[in-house]
Amino acid sequence: MSYGAILSSTFATLFLERVGSPVLGGVADPDDYRISTLLSSLPRIANAVKALFQFCHLARPERCPFHMSSEEEIEKWC
Repeated sequence: MSYGAILSSTFATLFLERVGSPVLGGVADPDDYRISTLLSSLPRIANAVKALFQFCHLARPERCPFHMSSEEEIEKWC
């Protein structure tokens, strides 16, 4: 999640005539971010972490320093 993405989207909304085609990554729910609960973001965070374990396992040890014999082992270690 990125404060920069929230700031950028706010700027784009306020000054649409100055922004062409913004590309934003790591966008958090602005209301969730503002009240600091991040509750709606938790499932997305959990999915991203699970994907990290999966892709690390698929990448093999040469490309991922956390590589282990299974995704589950990586998750336990982390």
